[in-house]
Amino acid sequence: MDLTQEIVGMSGFVKAMPALYGPNFETSNFTPAFNSIRTGAQMSNVHHCTHNDKKGHTLTRRCFTEGHQAYYLEWVS
Repeated sequence: MDLTQEIVGMSGFVKAMPALYGPNFETSNFTPAFNSIRTGAQMSNVHHCTHNDKKGHTLTRRCFTEGHQAYYLEWVS
């Protein structure tokens, strides 16, 4: 990914997700239990997605690609 490329809108964010989130997002070892998508650290209690669902439903990759949930990103040097 070009580091100067601007991410515009949700469609731009979805295209950039593999570069931003790293290999754990794109591989078969993805799990919504990831606390850190980069390191693979997992939560003991998995969050639920409450998009259009007050009770909440189990997180899936789709919850991330549709913008219902997102991983917090921080620069690490």
